[in-house]
Amino acid sequence: MKKFFKILGIVLGCVVILILGFLGYLKMHGFPKFSEADLHRPNIHVQSSPDRIARGAKIVHLLCYDCHYNPSTNRLTGHYLPEMPAVFGKIYSHNITNDKTNGIGSWSDGEILYFLRTGIHKNNEYVPPYMPKFPNVSEEDLQSVIAYLRSDDSLVAPHPAMDTAEEPSMLALFLGNFVFKPLPYPTTEIPNPPANNAVAVGKYWATGVIGCYQCHSADFKTNDEMVPEKSVGYFGGGNEMNDAMGKPIYTANITMSPEHGIGKWSKETFLRALRDGIRPDNRALRYPMARFPELTDSEIVCIFEYLKTVPVQQNVVNRNTELKYVNADPSEGAKVYYKYACYACHGQNGIGMCDLTKACRKYHSDEELIAWIKNPSKLNPGTKMPTWEGTIKEDEFAPLAQYVRQLGNQASNTAAGGKSTAKK
Repeated sequence: MKKFFKILGIVLGCVVILILGFLGYLKMHGFPKFSEADLHRPNIHVQSSPDRIARGAKIVHLLCYDCHYNPSTNRLTGHYLPEMPAVFGKIYSHNITNDKTNGIGSWSDGEILYFLRTGIHKNNEYVPPYMPKFPNVSEEDLQSVIAYLRSDDSLVAPHPAMDTAEEPSMLALFLGNFVFKPLPYPTTEIPNPPANNAVAVGKYWATGVIGCYQCHSADFKTNDEMVPEKSVGYFGGGNEMNDAMGKPIYTANITMSPEHGIGKWSKETFLRALRDGIRPDNRALRYPMARFPELTDSEIVCIFEYLKTVPVQQNVVNRNTELKYVNADPSEGAKVYYKYACYACHGQNGIGMCDLTKACRKYHSDEELIAWIKNPSKLNPGTKMPTWEGTIKEDEFAPLAQYVRQLGNQASNTAAGGKSTAKK
């Protein structure tokens, strides 16, 4: 018996050494790199035009803005992505401005196009599996994206911000080396969907461009980027992400299940959610879900029409993760702030993912601040801030504005070394 346990101990010890050695290899090796001979990047030069730049701007705001926009630089210089599941590690988006040293200013058009299609970086390294690839976006639309990235728009103007090194988890490294592979570069040109086919147009936006299925299917790890319909739990939700406060949140089932999905939603309800960022219960969409002001009403309706063709998933998603932070402030403004779930993006202290504590300095009067809250798109077209006019009651705007100023004062006191009274 002693001999048996001795042999067992030796075997287990060898297994542990092999596992530790394998993990060490992954840590040192990182993500796979490919030789130049294995890559066949297209030799193209994208012709720019006002129409292409406009189309590219629209798609970049839909695809890239939320992950790459940094409010401290007012450009697409990247930032920490707290919404990414913790199992992937600590993830940062990168600088995609025209800076030649720290951005993508030195990339060729072919290198950008190849990267967007396959996931292989200019340095020949395969990017992690959590970076979306776009195998189903049309050639014209991706060339429009490149035309915009090369434009003189302020969002992509050169900025020297350096990327922060990512800290991928062992799971991310394992998936990137052994499960997920670079996507094949298409051998034929991918066209735009026929404009007169609402379902085809909706599918294109939902699966090709925006990629709604990536979050709203069962798990990032089981998504099929080449054939989205093969993704596990396609549009049935339940994928774990993080909210603005870093707490787990599960994506919604957006199939037409009347009990567990959006089967009871009307076209108008769906329009309001995606266009204005307001849910049927008059609360804001919860981060990381954003509104899509770039889409036309017709395009949003097309997405709704496509979702009506998707097989219904009876997946019961745990929606009890609703942010239920305790509001200990008895003021009327705090009640409004919590009533409409403003904390879903701004957190309890007004910062969250979208810092509103600077509003009291930017808007010098309550009238200016209320005008912004009511209709932010009028003052800043393309903003992700929901349109609250017609949802928040008229007599609620004034106390809400006062509470926003209170949060700003608390943040200022904290920055100055004072003691903050913000709710934790």
